Amino acid sequence: MKLVVGLGNPGAAYARTRHNVGFMMADLLAEILSAGSEKKQGQALVRTAGVGANRILLVKPQAYMNLSGNPLWELLRYYKDGIEDFIIVHDDMDMPLGRIRFKDKGGTGGHRGLQSITTRLGSDVYDRLKIGIGRPGPMTAEAYVLQAFSVEETALLAQVLQKGAEGIRYWLDEGCIPAMNRFNGYHRHGGDHHAGRRYAHGKRREGGPGVLHARGAFGPRHRARTGFGHHGADRDQYDTDTEREADRQNQNHLHRAADRRSDHPYPRGYLRQQTVCLADEATRKKDNLW
Repeated sequence: MKLVVGLGNPGAAYARTRHNVGFMMADLLAEILSAGSEKKQGQALVRTAGVGANRILLVKPQAYMNLSGNPLWELLRYYKDGIEDFIIVHDDMDMPLGRIRFKDKGGTGGHRGLQSITTRLGSDVYDRLKIGIGRPGPMTAEAYVLQAFSVEETALLAQVLQKGAEGIRYWLDEGCIPAMNRFNGYHRHGGDHHAGRRYAHGKRREGGPGVLHARGAFGPRHRARTGFGHHGADRDQYDTDTEREADRQNQNHLHRAADRRSDHPYPRGYLRQQTVCLADEATRKKDNLW
C-alpha cells in the first residue's frame, strides 16, 4: 500500500486557503480514483482507492499544520511493513502559483508541516510534491498562507491540481525520480502552459545546484553533454541554506531581466516586490496553523 498525504489545517474556515492545497489534492484524487468513503483513523481522515496493482491510502492529517508529523507517524506504525512508500503534498511559497515540483529528499524550506514530519520521522528522506502558491505582497507570510485564493487564482489552481493528480498517478507506478524528470518543468500561468520558460536553454548554472526546468532537460542528449541528470545527481533539492539562497538570487536576477520584456507573464516589478517582502522567520508568530 502507498500513502498520499495532503497537508493542511482542519476545519471549514481553512478549507480554501493556500496552506490547504494538500487537502485539495487528496480530495481531487479521491474523486478521480472513486475512493471509498472518508473515515477517521487516529488523528487523520483517510480514504482508500486502487490504481492498477496499487492500493492507495489518501490521508488528511487532522492535527494542525505544524503537528502534521504525529498523525503520519501513527499510520506508519499501524501499517508497519504494509507501507511500500508515501508522498507528502504541500504548498510552497518559493514557487509561483502555476508550478509543481517533485522532490525525493532534502530540507523543509521553512515549511512547518515538513519540519514536524522530518522531526517525527528522524529523517528528511521522503518524497514530496510541492505546489507553488507564490510569495506574499505587503502582508506577512502567516497571513498569506491562511488567506483564501482569489477567484482568478482558483481557476488557475484547478488546472495545477489536475496536473499534480496526473503526476501522483505517474509517481505511483514509476517512483519519484522519473516523476521529477517528467513533471518538474511544468508551469502554467494565466492559461499559458510553458515548461521552463525562463530556463529555455536547459543550461546548468556554474557553481550552483544545477536546477533545470527546460522540457527534455534530463534527456539522453543533455546527460551526454553535461553529465547531469543521472539518479543521485538530478534530485531537486538544496543541500544547504546557502545553496537555496544562491539559487533564489539567481532566479530573481533572471526574472528581473525577463521583467523588462513585453511578453513576461508577471506584472512589472513583481519579483522586486516579492524580494522585499520575504518574511524574517525569526519574527514569525508561533502558531500551529502555519
